[in-house]
Amino acid sequence: MIVRFDPSLSYSSAFVAMLCDTDANIRHEVADVLKGANRARAPALIVELGSLCQRPGSSKMDVSIRTQALQIVTSLASDRVSEQVVNVLKSCTEDPNPEVRHSAIQACQALASRDSNFSEQTMSLAMQLLDDGVWYVCLEAVRVVSQWMKEKSIKEDNLVRLGANSPVVKVNAPFLGSVS
Repeated sequence: MIVRFDPSLSYSSAFVAMLCDTDANIRHEVADVLKGANRARAPALIVELGSLCQRPGSSKMDVSIRTQALQIVTSLASDRVSEQVVNVLKSCTEDPNPEVRHSAIQACQALASRDSNFSEQTMSLAMQLLDDGVWYVCLEAVRVVSQWMKEKSIKEDNLVRLGANSPVVKVNAPFLGSVS
């Protein structure tokens, strides 16, 4: 019997999580639907899906469930739920299972690779994780966001350029002699 996920029905978040845990096709459908879902249900879904993000095991199904759950959680990120997203990612990065930690790293990288509308939020999430000492997960995320910011600045011609008249050079490079 094939179960189909019908987005027009109002499923409880626990039921959605159970479906994700049961059927691979459902996981992909749920991910697609929830990416455009009503944000009002996002906090409850994040709580339910958080346990799937930390699902133990290294089988193909376990990895797929973790990856899909993390993708759903990160796709639900918004100002209102970003703290919960950080908590889920942080829990995953501290999980004793190396596969769970690896999935969390990939989720952080996916967050950082989003389109430009999410870049500031992604940096904010990464910085919260950095503040909590989970720096090794966030390095790639910060690098991607920094690269995007640099490219955006170059396109808009707002890049800060250091030259002979730069206050940084004047203060930190006395060996250059008089640069005024």
